[in-house]
Amino acid sequence: MIKNFRFQQWKMLLITMFCYLFFYTGRHNFGWAAKGMASDLGIPYTVIGWISFSMLIGYSIGQFINGNLADRFNARLMVSVGAYLSIVTNIAISFSNSFEVIIVLWAFNGYFQSMAWAPGARLINNWWGEAERGKAFGFYTMA
Repeated sequence: MIKNFRFQQWKMLLITMFCYLFFYTGRHNFGWAAKGMASDLGIPYTVIGWISFSMLIGYSIGQFINGNLADRFNARLMVSVGAYLSIVTNIAISFSNSFEVIIVLWAFNGYFQSMAWAPGARLINNWWGEAERGKAFGFYTMA
């Protein structure tokens, strides 16, 4: 029984790490697309900077709100909802040709991206005892 629990602990940690790694791909993909967006849509680089900044605003507001919500609601559900909504906003941005719409969508993406860290940390906190929690969080931050 202890071996099975240990296996489930590591399984949960690896899944949580993979999910957080996935979130990174939805948050750090803008830099790769910025040059093409600027040239294809005729967006000045100053506006590209504001688009990038909107993500940080959405993310910071979301961390403040979702960090508290993660303590009250189902953490697995929060991570799943955040992932799916981030996918939707990333896809919507790819069909947009208006920088105003892109700024709003990218800010929402930032908010949805913030639904990963605190709920994931709560999952780890629930599965790992106090003596091993530091090791588990060390692995989590490697993602």
